[in-house]
Amino acid sequence: MVLPWTVRSARWPVAITSLGRASTATLVWGLRGQRYVTAVVKATFGLVAEGAMALGEPDPIVPGEVPDPSGVGLRSAGDLAPYLGEVDVLLTGHAEVPPTVAGEIQVRLAVVQEGALRLDRCVTLDGSAPGSEGQRRVRVDGTGPLSRRWPRREALLGAVDPRRLEGVALEVPDGLDWGYFQAAPPEQRMERLLGDEWVVLGGIVAQRPRLRTQLPGARGVARLYRREERAPREGAALSLRADTLLIDADRRCCSVVWRGYAAVGDEDLEALRVVAGVELPGEALPWVDPFAQEAREAGRTAPLPAAPSRATLPLPTQAAPVVTNVEVHPLEGTVEPLSAHVRRPATPFEARPELPPAALPASRARPGEPAIEDHPLAGTVDPLSTPAGRPTTPFEARPELPPAISAPLPSPTPTPLPSPAPAAPSGPIAAAPPLLPPELSAEPPGLGDAFLSAMTEAGAFP
Repeated sequence: MVLPWTVRSARWPVAITSLGRASTATLVWGLRGQRYVTAVVKATFGLVAEGAMALGEPDPIVPGEVPDPSGVGLRSAGDLAPYLGEVDVLLTGHAEVPPTVAGEIQVRLAVVQEGALRLDRCVTLDGSAPGSEGQRRVRVDGTGPLSRRWPRREALLGAVDPRRLEGVALEVPDGLDWGYFQAAPPEQRMERLLGDEWVVLGGIVAQRPRLRTQLPGARGVARLYRREERAPREGAALSLRADTLLIDADRRCCSVVWRGYAAVGDEDLEALRVVAGVELPGEALPWVDPFAQEAREAGRTAPLPAAPSRATLPLPTQAAPVVTNVEVHPLEGTVEPLSAHVRRPATPFEARPELPPAALPASRARPGEPAIEDHPLAGTVDPLSTPAGRPTTPFEARPELPPAISAPLPSPTPTPLPSPAPAAPSGPIAAAPPLLPPELSAEPPGLGDAFLSAMTEAGAFP
C-alpha cells in the first residue's frame, strides 16, 4: 500500500500531510504575543468484543459543532481546539431495546485503566419510545458532547467574545479558563488516556448487553518541518496526547483524537510543514521530508515508500452483527489476573504535558452563571444537573485543576500574529461511512474467576 500524502495548504493554516489511516489538521493561535501551532490527529477503530479494536478508515476532521439529526443536542462538538487539559469521553447514538422491555432502561459507559475503574456513568432512558421501521432504538441522552452555548460552558468565557475562539486562527485571551474547550460533562472526563484501556458498553446492543472492547495501543505521532533547515530535514517531534475518545454506538466504532502544540516564533507559516499519523504497536511509520516530497511530486519522480501491510476494514451501511453469549459480569476480561505479566506498548502519555501559558482559575464555577431555564437551549437534556443512577467511580473525588500559571513559557521574541490564516470550510462535512468490525468472539480467553478475584482484591467492586 502506498502512503497517501495529501498536503492541504488551502484548508489549514500550516500545511499538514497525513501518514497512513489518519485524518489531520492544524490551527494557529496566539497568547501573550506568542504564536503557536497545534496539530490534530484522528483515528477510527471498529469495536471488537473481548479483544483489541481494529484500525479502520478515519472519520474526517470536524471543524465545528454538528447538530444531532433528532434536533436535540449535538452529534459532534468538533475536533478543533488549541489544547485540552483533560480527556473527554463521549458516547453518541442509540440503544437497542429488547422486545420484552416496555419501561425505563439503563445504559452504562465504563472505562477500565490499568486494572482500575476510572470512569463509570449510568443514565436512565425511556424504553417505551417507539423506533423507526419497526425497530426499537432509543437515543442515548446525557453522554454526548455539550455545545459551547451550553450555560455551564458559556459561563467560563466571562466577558470574552466567543468568536475569538472559533475557526483555525484564534487569539486566546490571557486568563481564559481552558475548561471552556472541554465538550464532555465533568463526570465523563479522565486525567489521561494511555491507549490500551477497556471500554464497557452496557444496555446498548440488544444481543450483547455487556459489550467489552479494548483500545489497541495506538499512538498519534507528528513532526514539524521548517523550510530553512538543511535537507534532508528530520523535523522536530511534537508531543501528542490523546484527549478525546468518542464512541459511536450506531456504527459500532470509536474515534481517538491526539493533540500537541509548539511555539513557532515569527516564521512565515508558508515555510512550515507538519507530517502526522497513527502508529500501532510494532508498526513504525516511515518519515519523509515534506519539502523534498513536494519537489519530487512537482517533477513527477519516484513514488512514495510503502506502509506496513495491514488490512483495512470494510465499510458496510449497517451495524455489525453480535453474538448472544454474554458473560456474567460486565467488567470480566477487561484486565489480566494480578499474577500475569501485562505488556503495555510504550505511549507518549506517561507524563501530563505542560499547560499552555495561561492562568487557570482555581474553580470551574463562576458567580452569576446564567440559569438553564432562561437559556435558548432550555428543555434539552442537562446531564450536569441530572442525578446519575450511581456514583461516577467508587474512588475518591476527582482532583482539582492544576494551579494557575503566572508566567508564560520560554519562547522566541514575541511577535504579533500575522494576517488571519485561511478559515475552515463553511460547507457541511460529509458523514463518514459506518465501520464493520471482524467476527465477535464469545468468551475471553482464560480469565473468569481469576479476574473477578483480582478485581475484588484490588477494591474495584463496591
